[in-house]
Amino acid sequence: MNRLRAVVPAVTLLLAALALPTQASGPGGIVASGDGRPVSAAAQAKALAYWTPARMQAAREPVAVHPARSAPVNGLSDQVGRHPTLVPGSVPGDQSIPSADPTPTDYSYPFPFTSYAVEKELSRLVPYRAIGKLFFTSGGSNYVCSAASVVGGTYQVVYTAGHCINLEGVWSRKVVFVPAYRSGVRPYGSFAARMMYTMTAWYASNDPSYDFAAFDVGKNAAGKTLRSQVGKLGFAYNLTRDVHWNVFGYPAANPFTGEVLWVCQASHATDDLSTGGGGGPQTMGIGCDMTGGSSGGPWIFRFKKGSYLNGVVSYGYDVQPSAMYGPYLGSDANAIRCYAGTNGVSTSC
Repeated sequence: MNRLRAVVPAVTLLLAALALPTQASGPGGIVASGDGRPVSAAAQAKALAYWTPARMQAAREPVAVHPARSAPVNGLSDQVGRHPTLVPGSVPGDQSIPSADPTPTDYSYPFPFTSYAVEKELSRLVPYRAIGKLFFTSGGSNYVCSAASVVGGTYQVVYTAGHCINLEGVWSRKVVFVPAYRSGVRPYGSFAARMMYTMTAWYASNDPSYDFAAFDVGKNAAGKTLRSQVGKLGFAYNLTRDVHWNVFGYPAANPFTGEVLWVCQASHATDDLSTGGGGGPQTMGIGCDMTGGSSGGPWIFRFKKGSYLNGVVSYGYDVQPSAMYGPYLGSDANAIRCYAGTNGVSTSC
């Protein structure tokens, strides 16, 4: 049983499988969907047409499998990022670089946090409206995740969790991003995925250290680009782990409905020392009670003061219902962003 299956079930993130497609490998171990060929404009239009209001509201978080391991190994990782970088988005803010961990956080469970639903009036304001709900199909079923518009190259980039677009080498289908979604309303339309990217370490072995992905999208049905409608979050990578985040998502499993954006405000609490076996950075843990459907939601550093995406919702444990874990975003995470933003031309942007 692979490592993702061992840790993911508490937030119900797993997908049903389709036939394994071909794939194209890029620099830095990046894997592209469709053997490196983008989804055609006609196929994008079909994806947009497929996601009717009824299908969107009926789509649920994927069914979980039984874990092979029932609890995390909590502690403080000794892996620290080098060359911390903040890439500004469309929200002005502090661009100073955080210092190295002066006093690493190390909480015992339950970890501290606050959570609440984002008010309707806020959901269409910057930077909230850059966050949205992700819809996709797998194995003939309709599923949901969360995602966000981020700064990139000339292409319109969406960032999410790796397992939302690929699991065990299988790419999701009819992938559509709906920014500022709320109770069936799509104020800025829907945007279909054109080309999806993830890391080989995720594609081949579902290593949770690399559970992140990016894709670019086409225009909505009105011919508008994603950024022209909602803007873009900044991006932060190789930071200290001693960070406070606003974590957003659309939790769909009980007691949530998946129809409203939620936020958890939490600081770094611990690391999962059972991850990182493949050489990747060990994942980070925070207090948060969001459930399945929040997967891929952004961990935002300096919210409203730059609003830099600095993580994504990845997995949780049944024994810790008020905690979630996500990958540490290093240089590989930034390379994925740039690769999506430059149509597979460059890992820097």
